[in-house]
Amino acid sequence: MPKHTVDLGDILPRAGMINAKPFLSSARRDHQLLKQLRFADVVGKSVKKRREHRKLLDEALTGMLTTAALLAGEKTDDEEEVVPFLTFVEEVQARTPWASKMSASVFLDLFAAVLGARVAWKQNPREPFAPEEHCTTATAAQQLLDSAPAI
Repeated sequence: MPKHTVDLGDILPRAGMINAKPFLSSARRDHQLLKQLRFADVVGKSVKKRREHRKLLDEALTGMLTTAALLAGEKTDDEEEVVPFLTFVEEVQARTPWASKMSASVFLDLFAAVLGARVAWKQNPREPFAPEEHCTTATAAQQLLDSAPAI
């Protein structure tokens, strides 16, 4: 029977990342994430547009991570005390326009899973090895990890 809707695994950015299966804690949680990404107008349902959905998700995740890197830079410059991870992620969500339509717990899981996927690739690199061939999500994740190693 042919698929009529896109799966999360079909659209996650890959180059420079190792995405867990399931990506979040369970297949059910992945389904919740996909529903919320659709509700936030980040991706659609059509299987025929998988490549387009992957590009849109890559752009959205890159924006999220860029926002996080900017926020981490502000926190490093402005505060001497360490900001709790949950507080940091809540602020990233508040500053990421599409993320406001997502539940805080799903966004937190997404944020952690994206960074985890990049860390997994760094620990066990796979093709492509050249950074310029990595997806923009991987590049942004690495920039965040480099600028805020406490994350």
